[in-house]
Amino acid sequence: MSRGSQPTSFFVKGAVALIILFLVTLMMAPAPEVNALRALIIVGLGIVGVKMVFRHYNVNWPPRRN
Repeated sequence: MSRGSQPTSFFVKGAVALIILFLVTLMMAPAPEVNALRALIIVGLGIVGVKMVFRHYNVNWPPRRN
């Protein structure tokens, strides 16, 4: 693990929190605002998944600025 990078458990905790938030939104009445929130949660899960894959394969993207 390089200096300043987050451990994988950090991303797993974030994914679990987003899944719990998504499950809470499933209990809400359907409305355009709720659907938009669900879509943003799914996008967040996708970002967390990509970062986890990058961390697994040790890809340093985007590179750190000095």
